[in-house]
Amino acid sequence: MKNYLIVIIIFLSLNGCYKSVEKDPLYPQLPAISDQGLDIGGVMINDTAWVFEKPQFGRIFNPMSIISYPNGDSIIVLMEGSSNYPYNLYYTQIYFVLKNIQITKDSDLVKLNGMTFNIDSQSNYAGMGMAYQNNIRNNGRSSGSISFNKVYLDKHGVIIGDGSPGNPILIPFVMAGVFNLSLTQERKYDLKAGRFDRTIYNTDGFVVVP
Repeated sequence: MKNYLIVIIIFLSLNGCYKSVEKDPLYPQLPAISDQGLDIGGVMINDTAWVFEKPQFGRIFNPMSIISYPNGDSIIVLMEGSSNYPYNLYYTQIYFVLKNIQITKDSDLVKLNGMTFNIDSQSNYAGMGMAYQNNIRNNGRSSGSISFNKVYLDKHGVIIGDGSPGNPILIPFVMAGVFNLSLTQERKYDLKAGRFDRTIYNTDGFVVVP
């Protein structure tokens, strides 16, 4: 029951944030670049907009999530979205595998603040696939970068839980930045003007794999 209430609280808080989202003047199909934890984001893929999934009541969604592997000093960044591509671009996930960063708990997320990772298909790589499928792989044909412009503890965000047994205190972290990619999969894709602005909780959008 408590988990269900957490989902409702997160949904209501995020749903309210969408009311104040502005459009990008250069790319009106995309939300403007921001760093307020609005759970928005997107990118132009071959000049067509691909945007983060919006909240849907009754569905646990993660427009952007972080999976940390501290034993391997690496993280996976997953972005979930969709596009109205003329020939139906079916990819619903963009992923980044980033090395040489150790995150063992949610408070470590601030280590990403101000960091830029170069995508070179060696140390770090990226790609596109289908959400909820295990299709993350390095095909050796990705280049670009992802920058975490701001990552901070949101002291004014919605704090969940009271610290009692089974009801831990969950504090929100805001993660905002930009990215650009060149990918070659079944064809070449140019991803430009990418941006993300996500509120992450320890149980929503952040997982540590021992």
